[in-house]
Amino acid sequence: MSLRSSAERWKKAVGHAFAMPSEKPLSDEQKEWLQKLAHKVCERNLTAPALLMLESLRPLGFVSSQAVVFFKPIVSLVFPPERCDEVAALLENRSALESLAEVIEECDRRKGRTQ
Repeated sequence: MSLRSSAERWKKAVGHAFAMPSEKPLSDEQKEWLQKLAHKVCERNLTAPALLMLESLRPLGFVSSQAVVFFKPIVSLVFPPERCDEVAALLENRSALESLAEVIEECDRRKGRTQ
């Protein structure tokens, strides 16, 4: 057995250990929910703080989703448990946070044109 073949077998055995799952595209329901959230942010003139928060949370999206899952028993006293699952799924998806930021920016641009 050569050193090369054992290294190749080792790489094949653990090569998937650090692989990231592929991103799922957002569903129509998720896109609609993000639109509503973005419009509420714009209505309250919270565009800058919301974008700052989204940019700072981007690297911690998965950790945030797990925090939602962890606190689900407590949060479900105020919100429906299904909503907690939806929020956790959105936070896991990196494209969701990017999409929300884009929608907030677009809403802010349109609001600036009408004023």
